[in-house]
Amino acid sequence: MHLLLLMSLIVPINDFERPLTAYGSGHRGIDLQITEVRSPASGRVSFVGEVFTRELITIETNYGKFSFEPVCSELVKNQEVKKGQLIGYRCESENYQPHCDSCVHVSFRDQTGYLNPLWVIGGRSPATLISGPGMGLGVTLAQSLD
Repeated sequence: MHLLLLMSLIVPINDFERPLTAYGSGHRGIDLQITEVRSPASGRVSFVGEVFTRELITIETNYGKFSFEPVCSELVKNQEVKKGQLIGYRCESENYQPHCDSCVHVSFRDQTGYLNPLWVIGGRSPATLISGPGMGLGVTLAQSLD
């Protein structure tokens, strides 16, 4: 099954909620109940390693950066990845405190800030510019990533 089609069929267990202010509360990504993590777009690894108590990997694309946590990966910084390539697996370090049960947090950010990853990959298109669960402010319609 095509990766974008597969991602569009996934229903997040916690959806994107854009904060009303730059430092306000919100959920700057989506939580998916998955164990195997594949890159939604071609790009390169811009970060892989531990941040506080969780493992994280970030893939930089021509459109922005996708980050996944907690995800363990054997990839290395600057390594090229292809859309659909396996990039890691959900994992927990000893002191990790998950904010959802058995999930991977997926975020996307570009020069304007955090956007709903499902909009970016074409899994959802916003109809109006509002704030709330699954919505966002000032977000453009999704565009193809490859």
